[in-house]
Amino acid sequence: MEAGPMAIYDVVRGTHPARSMIAAAMVFASPTRGQEAGDPPPAYTLVPGDIVSVDYGGTADSVQALVDIDGQIRMPGVGAVGAASLTLDALEAVIESRIVATGQILDPAVTTTIAAYAPIVIAGDVGASGRYDYLPGMTVATAIGLGGGLRTEGAARLDLDRARAEAEGQQNSAALAIAAEVVRLARLDTTAALPVDGIDSLEAAPRIELSDPRRAAIPAPATARIAELLDAEQALLDAEVKRALELGALWTAEIAELRRQEGLLHQRIAVQDEIVAQVARDLEAAEDLQARGLRTASQLSSVQQRDADARARRLEIESALTSTFRAISDAQQQRAEFFLAWRLETLRQRAAGALALGEARLRYDRALAQSAILGGDAASVFPDSGMNVAFRLVSARPDRNLPDSGEIEAETPLLPGDTLVVTLEAAAD
Repeated sequence: MEAGPMAIYDVVRGTHPARSMIAAAMVFASPTRGQEAGDPPPAYTLVPGDIVSVDYGGTADSVQALVDIDGQIRMPGVGAVGAASLTLDALEAVIESRIVATGQILDPAVTTTIAAYAPIVIAGDVGASGRYDYLPGMTVATAIGLGGGLRTEGAARLDLDRARAEAEGQQNSAALAIAAEVVRLARLDTTAALPVDGIDSLEAAPRIELSDPRRAAIPAPATARIAELLDAEQALLDAEVKRALELGALWTAEIAELRRQEGLLHQRIAVQDEIVAQVARDLEAAEDLQARGLRTASQLSSVQQRDADARARRLEIESALTSTFRAISDAQQQRAEFFLAWRLETLRQRAAGALALGEARLRYDRALAQSAILGGDAASVFPDSGMNVAFRLVSARPDRNLPDSGEIEAETPLLPGDTLVVTLEAAAD
């Protein structure tokens, strides 16, 4: 791990029982990796915030000196002495050499002890963050105990109440969504059961009914406003049926009118066929008279023109009859396509509704589980709630001797000047 003026170690652990954390508060530091249980601990090195008591020859009282932010202590008649990162033995040697160099005392016999350790800082999701006096043998768990434990009271209670309210709101919203989708599917089932070409009257439109299995699928049906949802879906079904009836009536009237025109055209063709036959007989007589010299050419031409006009008129009526046939076919096709499209759209909405109902049930189950977790005592939330405890350790010691893996456990020892940041965060789904 790279050395520097400050060393920061992070670890995010898995689900961590809060009560186990507090129970571990009295566990003393265990040997770090690379150090045998019987080996002496490494010599303590000073950090800013430590208070050192210095005794040496020629002074009646001990000198109390604070290791300042620059890592120095200041002694009368000696001045500033670098102390940070030094052991007490090394500091004694430095002070002795400085005193001898001043010529004050030839054999000062310096003795140093630690009058007070640098405080530790506990921050984050604990009951009372702040500065605390360092206690020998202090661990992460001990520090959390001093800090009031994991945040389950005070400001955290507000967070918990907010989480409960949010979970309850999500649960109610999902329950309403389930009820809406169930009633909507009931309406779609009713629509799909209609005859392919619609119904005869709005009064004959079926009423939406909820089967027992569908009603049982609605959470808290007493509060789901089922009657309101049924009324809304029934109004939508009635509107769809009314539209289908209106369009169907228009197509029916159009087809009936075209059928009437078709009958008239057949009658006109019958009449025109008689005219064509009569004109054909007149033409035959005229041609016979001309052959006998009793009819002039101009008179024969007039009869021939009448014959041609009669045949042309017959073709015109037949063409109009063909157009009527086509218009009837188009109206029938449009009517059939409308009802087919209605049926297909109903089936598509049923499939989408089934998917939406499944998603609403998932949201409801998730909110229900979260409400159940948050419904108990806050201290019991953490063992089963999937909450993670994240530790972040900030040390003033560049050579901080943590386990080789860098993992910070509840039993990880703390040293004077350390800052412990505790964070509670929800585990990923």
